Amino acid sequence: MVNGRIDEAVSDGMEPEDGLPKLKLVPKCDPPELFEPITRVLQDIVQERGRPLFALASGFIDEDVFEEVYRWKQSLREAGKDNNLDILINSPGGSLGECYRIARLFARYTDNWEALVPKIAQSGATLICLGSGKIVLSEAAQLRATGNRLRSQFRP
Repeated sequence: MVNGRIDEAVSDGMEPEDGLPKLKLVPKCDPPELFEPITRVLQDIVQERGRPLFALASGFIDEDVFEEVYRWKQSLREAGKDNNLDILINSPGGSLGECYRIARLFARYTDNWEALVPKIAQSGATLICLGSGKIVLSEAAQLRATGNRLRSQFRP
């Protein structure tokens, strides 16, 4: 599982000479030995797109994953100030309620976030992607239906 902010602006407000924000890595990675290669790929994405990047790569998305993403709140607020934010999503989905809460959290902090899907966003992860302004899929990426487990007070 990889969760975390991949790119954070320099705390003193200065940017490096290339004009892109300095990278500050704050992810969790399991297994730990994949941290370095995954980090390099994510840094390449930041360099190519020139936008702050968060990564949500997880197995089943549940309340624990929501709580982890909720901890990003302050970083999301800072990164979303310019209304240009990328969120890489790679997950088979999970609890639709928690996925909806994650999508709302992302939307609360920026009007223009884009979902980047390198491989898979199924079920609830698709729901998160649908909350973005744009979905960017790799050639091998796939979205899948959200299912019929979503309930409302009007249709139990």
